[in-house]
Amino acid sequence: MASYFVTSIVEGQWFYVTDATPAAVISAPRGSLAIRTDAGNESIWINVTAGANPGTDWERILSPNINGDLDLTGVDQITLLDNASPALDIGSTGLLNLLRFITTNGAEAVQYNGVNPFRINTGGLNVVAGTVAFPNNTVDIATAAIAALAGSVTSALTLRVTHPGGAVPVDTVLPIRAGGFRVLDAMVVATNAGGAAASVQVQTVAAAAVSSLLTIDAGVVNGSVVRTTSLLNTVFASGATIRVQGINAPAASNVFITLAPL
Repeated sequence: MASYFVTSIVEGQWFYVTDATPAAVISAPRGSLAIRTDAGNESIWINVTAGANPGTDWERILSPNINGDLDLTGVDQITLLDNASPALDIGSTGLLNLLRFITTNGAEAVQYNGVNPFRINTGGLNVVAGTVAFPNNTVDIATAAIAALAGSVTSALTLRVTHPGGAVPVDTVLPIRAGGFRVLDAMVVATNAGGAAASVQVQTVAAAAVSSLLTIDAGVVNGSVVRTTSLLNTVFASGATIRVQGINAPAASNVFITLAPL
């Protein structure tokens, strides 16, 4: 095949590298190349089935926006742009993208923006280093989809609440858990040595008592612990609100509540 030096291509036309006879839309042997020059849609095509139909016989292999399938089965490595945000977007979901890779130095990240939960079907998740962070009140205790079976072992949840003092409620939304949670224990730790007596109580959001009064007497040293003397058999539903209510609490105190996932 002869060599060609092209100084210009007329917009809206094709330029072919082939041994076939030129035509408006050329039928060419497999492996022939073509350049399409539509404004804003400049692209390189390759003939894959020896015919004349763009999109069937001619497949676009490079353009500002690649349309159609991209077969990477023979590729050993894909290198993304460095210092780019984003470097790669996969799957449009309106203004966001389903999966986004960011390679900006100091801000490297993989973002999943799907509506449905991200699911690992096989293999599991292995965190070799670093930390796994969750927003408040989003941690799934054990298996949230099912309730715990009799004889099963589950991890207890310890909730720490800092009460500011005064006759005010401090509410906390519990995590998602199919069977909910049962309160196993409650205690308060003194934080105001020499202060007046202070009492708090674990309650439901409807102000029903769950624990006895947790009272720190006047003048006790910091770090003294008062444990509940009785508990009502109370189950908080998945995502329910648990309350620490100040009864006569002029000073701040730390309250620890132990719950069992059901």
